[in-house]
Amino acid sequence: MVQDDVSVVFRSLGWYIGVMLGTYLFHGFVLLPILFTILTRKLPFEFLKNITEAIVTAFGTASRFEAFYDDYLKYIYEYLLTLSI
Repeated sequence: MVQDDVSVVFRSLGWYIGVMLGTYLFHGFVLLPILFTILTRKLPFEFLKNITEAIVTAFGTASRFEAFYDDYLKYIYEYLLTLSI
């Protein structure tokens, strides 16, 4: 009985993930390039080639900022704990 319920939940979850991934891929690789081409009258491939360095930099620095932010929060929590004692 419980195994059937779990299998239904995971099947539904799999369908949800598949539909969402398909929608994101359609949006990113079909709809947005078409809109970009219509609005700018240029092909999106040159634009994507030009922003590749910025995207790589953004992903590379995001993890470092997150680590800095976690350390900063830990410092604030420790400071607040010393004030409350």
